[in-house]
Amino acid sequence: MSARIATFKRLLTHYCQKLNGVVSAYNAQQETDRTDKDVTADGKEDQQNLQELLGILESYTSKIEQLWKDYADALDKAENGQSEAEKQDFDRYSGNAEATLSSAFDLTAVLQGRLRSLTSGKGAHYDDHQPRASRSAQPDIFSETKRIELPAIPIPTFTGNR
Repeated sequence: MSARIATFKRLLTHYCQKLNGVVSAYNAQQETDRTDKDVTADGKEDQQNLQELLGILESYTSKIEQLWKDYADALDKAENGQSEAEKQDFDRYSGNAEATLSSAFDLTAVLQGRLRSLTSGKGAHYDDHQPRASRSAQPDIFSETKRIELPAIPIPTFTGNR
């Protein structure tokens, strides 16, 4: 059983490092794109790149989540119980997985927002010229809530007798 737990630790570390590498590479690319103002890509190409990156992030996050679950299940099913060292290892690996998944989810949210802006017809250049803080503070004026028709609530009547 300890070999199986060691395998989960190794794989969890491996995929967390891969996902961190993808997030870091994207962030580094964004920094170089911000300094190089002459880079103007086709909207279709941007859309394909965003979809590809979202697919990569989804694959790695689902793999990490599954390995993390399997690791926890293997610890629960251990015949000799959990030693204090195994509990500390699990906490350490869980913290690493949480941090990695958190950064990946943050990037996924940003990428989905950019993809929506590209597909909504606004264009990518609109977002590039606005500061990040003002983009998040703007209300979404294009979304409308649909009025819901609710049935009338019957009003109880009392005759005065119990």
